[in-house]
Amino acid sequence: LHASHSMPGSLKVLFGLEKPQDISLSKFHPLETRFTSAKMNESQLLAISGAMASTELFLIHGPPGTGKTTVLIEYILQAVRRQGLRLLVCAPSNVAVDNIVERLAPFTRGGSKSLSKAGQSASLSESNASGTSFVGDLKIVRIGHPARVQSVALNFTVEEQYRQSNGYEVVQ
Repeated sequence: LHASHSMPGSLKVLFGLEKPQDISLSKFHPLETRFTSAKMNESQLLAISGAMASTELFLIHGPPGTGKTTVLIEYILQAVRRQGLRLLVCAPSNVAVDNIVERLAPFTRGGSKSLSKAGQSASLSESNASGTSFVGDLKIVRIGHPARVQSVALNFTVEEQYRQSNGYEVVQ
């Protein structure tokens, strides 16, 4: 049995064993619900729609300062809230991961509390463009060595979440 027989479709595409499926943007375009208040151009909205419609992989690529992180934050919120997905989000550096965590923190339970150590302020309740409110429905777990995590993301590390859990007192 060849290893590719037990591989999920997205991995087969990633490793060039299969061609990606065509996507239909009509299912998610235009976005009728927005979860961030960031201004986005048509290209950015199209990227979010494409990512939402993709069943395998979707690549967002562009030069610095073109709004890729803004698109990523909106996509993550769309995927979690509209599609009920659980995501693994990776970035090429610890700083990039911490930036994503910082931008998603207001959408977590305790949004402003989660950022309070770094002196940031965020709203516990965020509203989308249609006025629908989502209170603290996002769960973030920041994986990485705590010494390399910026202070703004420390509350989201596995170690810190364990320390704040009820189980931590039992173990001690």
